[in-house]
Order: sequence, then structure tokens, then C-alpha cells
Amino acid sequence: MSVLYSDRARKVLIVTLRPFAGLRNSNALHTVDSLTMCQPDTPSPPTTPATTRRLRITCGIALVWIRWLSLLRLNGLRRSASLTPGMDPNRKIYFVKVYHQLHCLKNIRRAFKKLLSPETDPISFGHVEHCLDTLRQDLMCRADDTPMPSLQLVNGAGEAQIRQCRNFEALVAWTKHPDRDACYRRLSDYRPPSRSIDRYAFCAPGSEHFPTMTRYFEYYGWPQVVED
Repeated sequence: MSVLYSDRARKVLIVTLRPFAGLRNSNALHTVDSLTMCQPDTPSPPTTPATTRRLRITCGIALVWIRWLSLLRLNGLRRSASLTPGMDPNRKIYFVKVYHQLHCLKNIRRAFKKLLSPETDPISFGHVEHCLDTLRQDLMCRADDTPMPSLQLVNGAGEAQIRQCRNFEALVAWTKHPDRDACYRRLSDYRPPSRSIDRYAFCAPGSEHFPTMTRYFEYYGWPQVVED
């Protein structure tokens, strides 16, 4: 761990524009504790108010339709799979990175909870290893250089640190736009569906894919939504 010594506190606002969702850094500065973007998970013993606060990561995974050819040329985006029959062949399905990161944190948390409670559904070790390596790659790729204060509290480095963040709510709105929403819902973060295509049964009525989706699932049967 590197320690940065500073004799002066300065606010530095860096404007960056993401190539996909067009997100900019938020104008507001936040502390870590104020960035609760998702609904709280159902806590289970043993927890404390502090650990419960940090585990509010129940956002599902978002998939979006992208006309991949234009972004491939501009940003090196690799061609993705197209798993749904009858959809626009010029569009491909992509996971949104931050949603996958949150999904991984949920699964790692679930794996630890399993060690404490036999009633918790198990997560495979391979899945946890995948999630840990994904987060490792993301941390090294982003290489966040935000200075973290060294506190007297043990294991408290960075608590209440002021940060400038991207607008997460704007990203959520971007993924839900009818032109991009891939009609995807995870169904469960912890149990795979009996049919992979069941995760694509959630087109909004205004989506151009709604008629195709409806015909398919009316013929083959609609999936059962599972509450985690």
C-alpha cells in the first residue's frame, strides 16, 4: 500500500466523458457513506449497522443492446454474443461493467454468509474465484489514486473520504432506454435458470422486441420469477 503525504487539502475536479453511456464526473463531491445507490439487502446475523450499510449492493445485472460495429471501430469493443432469436442481428448484447462488479460483490458476500449460516444457498468456489479475479482486474485497470486518510481506527483507512464520482443514476437510466434495454433480468444472483433464455423475457411494452419476445414465451412458457 502506498501512503501519500500532503500538507494541503485541494479539490480537483476532472471532467471525463465515458465513450459508451456518455457519463461525466458528478459535479457534487460525496463521502463514501453517502453513496448508497441500490436498495438494501435483507441483513442476516451477525451484522452491525456499519456492515449492513456497506452491503447495500442488490442491483441486478444490466444488459444493453449495442450496435457493435460503430463502437468496435471507435473503442475497440469486441463482438459479443446474440442469444435471443428473432432480434436485430446488427445489435449485440453486452453486460454493463459496474453491474457485474456489484453482482460479484453479492456473490462473495453470499459465500461468506454460507460459512456462518447453513440456511444460505451455497455459491460455487469457481464462481467466487471468477468474481475475485474480475474485481482484481478492475481495481488494477482503474488504479484509483484517491488519497485515503490514515486514521487511528484499525481497518478504517479511507472512511468518510470525500470523492468525486460518476452519476450512477444516469447510467441506470441509460441502460433502461428502450433502444438499449436488452429485456434481461437476472432472475436470481445465486441460482441459474433452467433455461438461459428465460432471462430475456422482460421487454418493456414500448420495446421494438416486445412482440417477438411475447410470441416466443407464449409458445414456450413464461419463466418463473425467483425472489432472492
